[in-house]
Amino acid sequence: MEILYHARFLKKYRKRILPDKRLKRQAKLKFDLFSKDPFHESLSSHCLRGKKIGLRAFSVTGDYRVI
Repeated sequence: MEILYHARFLKKYRKRILPDKRLKRQAKLKFDLFSKDPFHESLSSHCLRGKKIGLRAFSVTGDYRVI
């Protein structure tokens, strides 16, 4: 599975996640887990529909979702 990072995502990641050490650590764990097993239970990973068909989303925390 290929993981691509959109410029808007990287900008928001640097602004919202990197300053918070706990959130940064949790995001890194989720990204690593997603790259190894995109269907792991703890990710709440799912396929998207509509305009974003073919993409997957997973939760980093209850407030943060990655597409």
